[in-house]
Amino acid sequence: MKIQEINTLIDTINNLEKPEEIAQILCVPNNEDGSIHAETTLQDAIDDGTLWISLDIYAYRTFSAADELKRGNARDNIISQIEKMPGVAEVVQDGTADHVDYGNNPAFRVILK
Repeated sequence: MKIQEINTLIDTINNLEKPEEIAQILCVPNNEDGSIHAETTLQDAIDDGTLWISLDIYAYRTFSAADELKRGNARDNIISQIEKMPGVAEVVQDGTADHVDYGNNPAFRVILK
């Protein structure tokens, strides 16, 4: 994928409509050294095959089992939408992401075709 295609994909993901259970969607490009902030670094990561897309879907904190199920279903629906986007091979879980307001949430990687 080209830089513009990756930037468009990331913008599209970050601007997905969120169901009421989801507080924030945060999607950023990454490489083995952490976040990428400059397009030259992004191009380097594309060229050497180290680019990956970090995806955090933060849900509102809840203490009810029924609410937890809703949160999980909301995340699954967002992931399903992302996996149907052009250039996306799959979305895989990759640890957890901690947020000061929303607690621990699963973290994901968007794998590009």
